Amino acid sequence: MEESFDLGIRFGILKDNRMVARKLAKNHRVSCASSEYLKKISAPSKPEDLKGHRCITMIRQGERFTEWYFNIKGNKQTIHVNSALSSNDGAQIRQWALAGYGIALKSIWDIKSDLESKKLVTLLDKYTQDFESDGTDGGADLNVVYFSRDYLPERTRSFIELLLDHFSDWE
Repeated sequence: MEESFDLGIRFGILKDNRMVARKLAKNHRVSCASSEYLKKISAPSKPEDLKGHRCITMIRQGERFTEWYFNIKGNKQTIHVNSALSSNDGAQIRQWALAGYGIALKSIWDIKSDLESKKLVTLLDKYTQDFESDGTDGGADLNVVYFSRDYLPERTRSFIELLLDHFSDWE
């Protein structure tokens, strides 16, 4: 709030209750790796198998996210993964996964073209990793965030409506 902005676009659940968040589009995370990495070691068949793999983890506010969450038919599991590499830069994590350095947990939007070109493959597909409803992992949906519905400048309100319209068919 100190930086004085009209709105922001972000992934995940908003923790600052001074702001309004409106969902633009659904998103989810997937575990993924390159075929080069999977030539060296067999793909995990269940989340517990990740403990024997090199995982590439995100760092936020100095903390490594080494707990990955999985859900299959309502059964939620938390797995502590071995962090072989960590970064606070999602693009770097993607590059490491592409280079075959390990398994990453990425937004489907970030790696869609890599999946289509078969540079990356998804793993543990029968499990989901988006616990948006209870906030377990912060969610992955794309949101527009802004300060208040009161006194919202018309240009900001119009832009939000354009964003909502643009993303309406992305669900």
